[in-house]
Amino acid sequence: MSIRIFIFIFGILLFSTNVVAAGTTQERAAVAKNYGALIKKLKKQDTIRVIVKPKNISTLLSKSNKKLNKKSARVKDFSSSMKRQGLSPHKMLTRSGHLVYKVNKKQLDKLLDSSMAAAVFEDELHAPTLAESVPLTNADQTQSLSISGAGAAVAILDTGVDNTHIDFGGRIVAEACFSTTSGNRSTSLCPNGAAVQIGPGSGDDCVPNANGCDHGTHVAGIAAGRNGIAPQANIIAVQVFSRFNQAADCSNGFAPCVRAYGSDIIEALEWVRQISAQQNVAAVNLSLGSGEFSGTCTTSLYTEAVSDLRQAGVSVVISAGNSGFTNAIGSPACVSGAVVVGASSKSDVVASFSNSHAKVGLFAPGVSIRSSRAPTGTTFKSGTSMAAPHVAGAIAALASMDLYDDLPATIRRASLEHAITNNGTLLTDSKSQLQRPRLDAFAAYGAITAAAGSHSVPLTSSATISAFGDSYELHWPNSIYAPALNYSNSSSLVILETKNGSVSHVFTGHYLSDNDVVVSGKTSGSYTYTYMICGQLHPRGGGCTARQTGITVVVP
Repeated sequence: MSIRIFIFIFGILLFSTNVVAAGTTQERAAVAKNYGALIKKLKKQDTIRVIVKPKNISTLLSKSNKKLNKKSARVKDFSSSMKRQGLSPHKMLTRSGHLVYKVNKKQLDKLLDSSMAAAVFEDELHAPTLAESVPLTNADQTQSLSISGAGAAVAILDTGVDNTHIDFGGRIVAEACFSTTSGNRSTSLCPNGAAVQIGPGSGDDCVPNANGCDHGTHVAGIAAGRNGIAPQANIIAVQVFSRFNQAADCSNGFAPCVRAYGSDIIEALEWVRQISAQQNVAAVNLSLGSGEFSGTCTTSLYTEAVSDLRQAGVSVVISAGNSGFTNAIGSPACVSGAVVVGASSKSDVVASFSNSHAKVGLFAPGVSIRSSRAPTGTTFKSGTSMAAPHVAGAIAALASMDLYDDLPATIRRASLEHAITNNGTLLTDSKSQLQRPRLDAFAAYGAITAAAGSHSVPLTSSATISAFGDSYELHWPNSIYAPALNYSNSSSLVILETKNGSVSHVFTGHYLSDNDVVVSGKTSGSYTYTYMICGQLHPRGGGCTARQTGITVVVP
C-alpha cells in the first residue's frame, strides 16, 4: 500500500512541475533553427540571450495593431511554466508577445523541450555600420522647390541624437530609449539607467560613454540636419544601443563599445509604429546590422515589426552592411519589405566595403561623408551607415509634397519607394556586377510629378468576377503607379454601377491596393460596373476618361 501511495504522489509531483522528456538535437533544432550555433556559442560563454515565441499567440494580435494584453492566457501560461523551472523572462515585447530570456545550456534545452515554444531565436547583437553629398543626390534642387520635409518626420534608431546641436534647430519632436543591463556584460544607456525611457531627453546621444556614441548624431545630421537631405523634417530620436564593457564583445577590441540587442530594436520599431500617425513619420532609419545572409530572412523576428510599419505607411530604410560580401547582406537588412541601401563614393563608384545582394535597392553616398558631430561641429565618417540616412531623408523630404496630402499613408509609401528605387544614375558594383541606381532625389521628384498627371495604364488582364449566393466580388488588376480608381474626373474615387442602362449605385473611396468590391442584395436585372484606371497619383491630376468596357452581371 505504501508503495502505491509513493508512486501516486511522485506522479502528481512530476505532472505539477511540468517535467518533460529531453528532446533530441533534431527536435530542438526544429524550434531553434540555429541550435547548433547557439550551442557552439555556449561552449565559449556561460549564457546567451534568446527571444522566445510562445505557441498560438498570433490570435492575440489585434487587427488594429493595439497592444497585446499582457495578461494574455497563452503568454502567461508559458511564462508561469518556465518560472516553475527556474526561468524568468527578462522582458516581453509588447506588440508580438515574445519573451526575452537569459539562458545557459541546460536552460536553453528546457525552453526547447517545453513543447510550448513555437520558435527560439538568438537575441543578436548589432553594431553601427560604420566604415559634401547633398548636391550629388540633387537634394539641393528639391530643396529649392521647398520640398524639404516640412511636416514629415524621420525616425533615427541609433545611439541617440544630440538634442542641443545647432544642426537640429529644435526639430527633435519625440524621444525614447530601449537599452539593456545584463550582468557585467552590458549596461543600459538610457539617461535614467532603466531598460525603457520615453520622453524629452531620453533619446539623447550617449557621448562620451563608449566608442561609437557619436554615430546617431552623425546619421541624423545626414537625414535631417540643417545641411542634410530633409532640413525641415522633424526628427524622432530613439536610442537602441547598450554599453558593452568587455573587449570580446567589441569587434575592434576597444572596450567599452556600443552594441544593440535585437529585442531592443524591435521594441523601438513597435514604439515608432504607435506614434507614426501622430508624428507623420515617413521613414525609419536603421544604420546597423550583423551577420551574413544570402536570402530573405522570412523567419526573422523583425518581419512582423517591419510589416506593421509598412502597413502604417512608414518606409523602413536599412544599411546593407560593410563586410564587402558579394552575395549577402546583414540582418535586419535581409528582412522582406525593407529599403536596403548600399554605399557609393562621390565619384559614383560603389564602395568596396558595401555588401552586394539582390535585396540592395539602391546606392547612396557613404564614403567620407561630413555631418553633425556631438556636441558641436561636424566630422567625416564612411559606411553604409552614412548611405541609408540619405535615402530616409529623401523619403521624408518628398513625403512633404502637397499631392500626398489627401492620400492614404500606404499609397504614399508605395509611391515614394517606387520613385526612389527606380530613378537615378545607374551604378555597377564591380564585386558582383549588381546594377542599381544611385539616389537622385530630384529625379524621384520628377517621376512622382509625372505620375500625378494623366497616364493610360495597360491592363494585364480584364477584371473578373466571382459569384457566391447573391453577392459578387469584383477583382481589379493592380498597376505600378498604385493609382486611384476615378470616374469622370470627379473628386470622388468611384466605381459606377448601372442597372438596365440607369445609374443605380456609386462605390466610392476604392484604391487599386484594395482591388476588390463586394456587391450584394441585388434584385433581378442586368448590372454593369464601369471603372476607370489611370496612372495619376492623385484625383487632382485630371485628364482621365472612363473606360468603355466594364463587367456585366446578370442577377436572375
